[in-house]
Amino acid sequence: TASLPVRYPPFWNTVGHVDLAALITTSVDWLSGHLKGPPVAAPALSLPAQTAGSELITLPTADGAVRAVLDRPSGTPRAGALFLHGWSGDRTGPHRLFTCFARRLAARGDLCLRPDFIGRGLSDGAASQASIAGMADAARAALAELRARLPAGAPVRVIAICSGCKVAVTLAADNPGIDRLALWSAESMGDLRSAATGLRKTGAMLLTYARKLTRPETWRKLLSGKVQTGMVTKALVKQETRSAAEAAWENGVLARFRVFRRPVLFVFGGSDPDAPGSRAAYERYCRKHGIPCQTHLIAHAGHSYYGEAWTRELFEQTLAFLMRGE
Repeated sequence: TASLPVRYPPFWNTVGHVDLAALITTSVDWLSGHLKGPPVAAPALSLPAQTAGSELITLPTADGAVRAVLDRPSGTPRAGALFLHGWSGDRTGPHRLFTCFARRLAARGDLCLRPDFIGRGLSDGAASQASIAGMADAARAALAELRARLPAGAPVRVIAICSGCKVAVTLAADNPGIDRLALWSAESMGDLRSAATGLRKTGAMLLTYARKLTRPETWRKLLSGKVQTGMVTKALVKQETRSAAEAAWENGVLARFRVFRRPVLFVFGGSDPDAPGSRAAYERYCRKHGIPCQTHLIAHAGHSYYGEAWTRELFEQTLAFLMRGE
C-alpha cells in the first residue's frame, strides 16, 4: 500500500475545472514502479458494447482532435441536436444530464452529437488551452459534422449548459439557420453581466462558509491545518474574474446575435445565485432585439439540477419546447 500526496475537494465543492495532472502523474509513476511485465499497447478509444446506438467519432480541428459521441435513432433522423457542455464539464453533462437527454431524443428520432471540448474529456489538449472562443471553434466543427449526417433540410437544435450557453449563442450568432436554442443555467455575456451577479454568488458562498463555521468538524479541520484555504479563496474571489478582452469579445458576439430570430428557451434553477441577474438580463436583451424567448424557473434547483424531480422538470420543459418546432 502507499499514500499518494495529492488532495482534491469533493466534486460538489469544486469551482471551475480541477487540474488532475498531479493525480495522474503520481498514479502512473506508482503503477510503473510496482507492475511487472512487458509494456502493453494502449487500446483504441471506443465505447463499451452496452452503449448500443452510440458511436465515438473524431473531429479534426486546428487545436487538436475533438472527440464526440454520436447517439443515433433507429431509423432516418428527422432532426439533429448538438449538446455543448460547460467550462468544467464534458460530453456527459453534470450527473449525465446530456447522456440521458440525448438518448431520450434519439429514441424519438433525433441524431444527437455530444462533443468534448479541447482539454476536456477524451479530446486532445490540456485544460489550460480552454477558452470560450476555442470552445466555439470546436462547436462549429461539430455542427458541420452533424449537418453532414442529417437529411437535407432537417432542423438542428442546440442544447447547452452553463458556459456552454455562451458557446451556443456564439454559434447561433454566425449560423442563423439553427432551429432553436435550449439554454440551461446560462451565464450572462459581455455587458449583460452586472456587478450584482458576482456579489450574489460571493454572498451565497460566504453564507455557506458561515454555516460551516457552526460545525465542530470545521473547527477541527481549521486547528489541524486541513482546510484548503486556496480553494476557499478561489470560491469567493477568483470565479468572478473576467478579463476586459473576454468581455469585449462577448459583446461582439451579442452584437451579431441580435439578428437571430428562432426560439430560445432559458431554464434556471431557483437556488442558483447567478439565475436572477442572468434571467433578467437575457429577457431584456431578447425583448429589445425581437428574439423570441421564454424562461422557466425550476423552484429550489441548483445550477446543475441535482435531484430527480429537478431533472425531470428540466427534461419535460425542454422536450416540450423542442416539440413545438415539429
